[in-house]
Amino acid sequence: IPPETHAFSPQTASVEDAVRLGADAVGYTLYVGSPAQDKDFIQFAKIREDAQRFGMPLIVWAYPRGEAIEAKGGRDSLYAVDYAARVANE
Repeated sequence: IPPETHAFSPQTASVEDAVRLGADAVGYTLYVGSPAQDKDFIQFAKIREDAQRFGMPLIVWAYPRGEAIEAKGGRDSLYAVDYAARVANE
């Protein structure tokens, strides 16, 4: 398990899997501010595209993590919460 400062949420299933299994929605955990943020964004973009293609609602849990977040006041700071919410919304 990577430390919180290097958080990453690897994809474990596809949107197509969720559709095939009869799911009502899909979800993705996004760790913004982590050094692995770029990998998270790439995975998330694909999931978002697939969810739109299948008409599947997408729930995003965006958590501020990483040294960049800590340097700006920590994960509970206004900066961190605002950044995570903005990224999830975009």
